[in-house]
Amino acid sequence: MQPDNIDAYEALVQFLYRAPIGLVQAGLDGAVDMLNPMSSNLLMPLARDGSLDNLFTVLENALPQLPRMVAEFGQPSGVVCEGLRLQVGESAMPGAPQVLSLSVLKLDGARLMVTVTDATAEVQREQERLDRRLKNAARTDALTRMPNREALLDQLQQVLARPAGTNGFALLFMNCDRFRQINDALGQAAGDRLLVQVAQRVRSALRPPSDRIDPKASSGQLAARIGSDEFAVLLDGMRCREDAERVAARLLEALDKPHSLAGQEVTCTISMGLVWSEQAGESAGEMLRDASIAMIEAKRSGGARCVVFETAMRERAARRADIEADLRQALVEDQLFVVYQPVVGLRADGGTDFGAGVEALVRWQHPVRGVVPPFEFIQVAEESGLIGALGDFVLRRACWR
Repeated sequence: MQPDNIDAYEALVQFLYRAPIGLVQAGLDGAVDMLNPMSSNLLMPLARDGSLDNLFTVLENALPQLPRMVAEFGQPSGVVCEGLRLQVGESAMPGAPQVLSLSVLKLDGARLMVTVTDATAEVQREQERLDRRLKNAARTDALTRMPNREALLDQLQQVLARPAGTNGFALLFMNCDRFRQINDALGQAAGDRLLVQVAQRVRSALRPPSDRIDPKASSGQLAARIGSDEFAVLLDGMRCREDAERVAARLLEALDKPHSLAGQEVTCTISMGLVWSEQAGESAGEMLRDASIAMIEAKRSGGARCVVFETAMRERAARRADIEADLRQALVEDQLFVVYQPVVGLRADGGTDFGAGVEALVRWQHPVRGVVPPFEFIQVAEESGLIGALGDFVLRRACWR
């Protein structure tokens, strides 16, 4: 062998010995002709008898289909397989590779060249990316592609956990007025398109954080869909409550304009509740609840407006919840009764007035509070959907009498 050939051969041997990947040359039957130290280290945990004489035998548990793949590869040369993942399993020592990547190249009609690499870190990165995608998907509303309730609560809790006095913030809770009627009249598909348009307008109406917002604020603005026709916006880094109210006014103006659905214009205004940081509770759930209470107050005032939360609203909401629960029990326990108010007809000729009928009126005999005035429970019945049950009761009782 000539000196140049000797030098080239020694260089090749050094490369194979020092290569950071496993290299194996084998016959088409799997018999190993050559392998470097790295391939020995990577493959040894898979060799049940400690022998690396035959590649197919070493991999018969981890990759039993490899002999068939080689046999079915009819071309004289080429890539048989590339990047196949092998789980090393319990045989791997602590800290050793857990996953291998194997590629097989057919050199000619008699030889295979196999590369083996440690794919453990790559698999871990892929799993981390998959976990992030799954987490993002779980925190994203499928219809509007906005963050969902969970994402909003997480962000809001982070804001609440900051030291007091760092930045002012506000939470806006929005509910579409008359959405149910629009959804029923035009169908669910049109209702979904309406919600997508509402989401787009919410995003467009929120300007960059430099708009009346402290640029040092880390969270900025977060808009989310948190329910069927409910949206929320977290405004962080606000200098004062008036800045948050101006953002709310901009949202109301943007959402007051008609929407184009199914070839016709549809108006769907927004009722909004606002909670400023000074009124915030200890948890994100409490703050969201208070914003919802303020939103309900906006609806009671006619809708299409923003109402700022006050502590007294929470007490009124609790009172209404108690009345609703008691009223449901009253329907079950027959605490309601009917009184009749005469309806008098007046004669045009000035003759004697006559009885034209009676009006049946529902009353409630509470076991503890006594007779509950109608103005305390009728509105609650309307808001909670119990008004139909009350009407049915009055009709049955009046007809039975």
